[in-house]
Amino acid sequence: MAVFRRLIRPETVLFIVLWLGFLLGGQSRLFRDPGTFWHTVVGDRICTTGEMIWTDPFTFTFHNQPWIAHQWLGECLMALAHRLGGLDTLLWLSATCLAALYTWIGVRLMRTGLHWSLTATLLGLALAASASHFHVRPHLATIVLLALTFAKLCDLEDRCIGIGSLIWLIPLFWLWANFHGGMLGGLATFAFVLLGWTVGPLLQLQSPIESKRSFLGLLLLWLICAATSLINPYGLTMPKTWLAIMDSPILPQIIQEHAPPDFATPVGWSILAFAAVYLFVLFGVFPQKPRVTWLLPLVWLLLSLMRVRHAPLFGVTALITMAAMFPHTRWARRLERSGSDLYVPAKPESEPPSDSRPVSENPSDSRPMSEPPSDSRPQPETSGDLRWLIPLLLVCGGLILQVLDVRIPVIGRGWVKLDPTIWPVDLLEPLRQREYREADGTPIFNEYLHGGFLIYHTPGFRVFVDDRCELFGDEWLAAYAAAQQRDLDRKMVEWREHYGDFQFALTIHDSPFDRYFRGRKHEWRIVQETPSATLFEQIP
Repeated sequence: MAVFRRLIRPETVLFIVLWLGFLLGGQSRLFRDPGTFWHTVVGDRICTTGEMIWTDPFTFTFHNQPWIAHQWLGECLMALAHRLGGLDTLLWLSATCLAALYTWIGVRLMRTGLHWSLTATLLGLALAASASHFHVRPHLATIVLLALTFAKLCDLEDRCIGIGSLIWLIPLFWLWANFHGGMLGGLATFAFVLLGWTVGPLLQLQSPIESKRSFLGLLLLWLICAATSLINPYGLTMPKTWLAIMDSPILPQIIQEHAPPDFATPVGWSILAFAAVYLFVLFGVFPQKPRVTWLLPLVWLLLSLMRVRHAPLFGVTALITMAAMFPHTRWARRLERSGSDLYVPAKPESEPPSDSRPVSENPSDSRPMSEPPSDSRPQPETSGDLRWLIPLLLVCGGLILQVLDVRIPVIGRGWVKLDPTIWPVDLLEPLRQREYREADGTPIFNEYLHGGFLIYHTPGFRVFVDDRCELFGDEWLAAYAAAQQRDLDRKMVEWREHYGDFQFALTIHDSPFDRYFRGRKHEWRIVQETPSATLFEQIP
């Protein structure tokens, strides 16, 4: 019985449930973004050639035009995972990272005294608000690394660590910069919190900045973290590319994840529901003064309402905030007085050393932040702690099965199934029969959604468009979007004159482009069609 208790803990069960849930639910759902496909191909090219990509290798519209792989490190990791077990290992990697992240956050919630059932409820609400933007791509790194960064800022403000403990943020931000441009969001989060700590004492808010020296130390740390964005194969070009993408006014018009959430859908309602929970917990702090980090999720909530792709970032920051904030709320005090099992305040396992002083809620507390205080929260078991043994065996076992090509549902090879209602998987055979008509790449007209799919599955084609928006530019993308609304005939003629003729076209079923090719039966014939897409071939 004692061994069982050491093997099976709430966090053990939480990880297993999350990991299996991501594998089950992600079989098709985590592969709904076309970026998954071309990110993998880009990483494979870099790993194979040992050279960075500087020009576009995939399209016939912008072939050899300047383009950089600004997510190169994440793409290389995806490529290496793909070499081990294809799309199944990409799902394994994503599921493991997400399960580990939310289990870690769940442990933070439970260590404050929250019951496991209440913790699971909060995690479930956050996942519901975020899940629509979980995709197998480098963006997952931003979700994980923002959570790690923000948690350390919360710990510093809570006086659980000293300023010196933040030094590890320097290599973290370097990795982040080379994984994904969301590093800008991490820098903005750090800057917002630092600004709040600087002016906080004027508003009687708690701040770990107790002297000019501590302020300069944190400012220097932020500047070094920002400078790591320049330590990359592309230099200043990479952060310039990030800014160009974020400043684009056309992306919210043509890409759903850059648009505001649709509150007529479950995704929109789930964001509002989780936001209501966070605001309810925050309201429980008053009339006490909130801390700066407790207010930070409000920024990510606002950004989520502007671009729905930020919902997972609001989710993780709000969960981490609630773990730090809940013990200071009136809701916690009421549950404690009632004797409810839903909240049992965390108690130290032993008395603190006689020379340590309790952390004061008063911002004037003059204890140097460079000296970490004794942590009053329960410490994890270190003797005979086997709670992670079963998760480790499951994760490693799943990877071994995939590398050995063992066909077992969920954790083995062959589990991933691309959704045929989104991807033209049933058209792969006729596409592959036609992809190598020209030595330097057969041009094919395709719609925005299918570009990455073709780049991955049929590398012999040069595509018309894909979702690398920074390559095409706002003006071109705006013209592409407008062509579906008006003057499509004129635009198609203009494109063919400018970029050259193409013999094949892959369209989304019943789209304006699909209707265009169907209406020209004397020029185009249907090779094969499915409920999701149609393949056309030019009549000689």
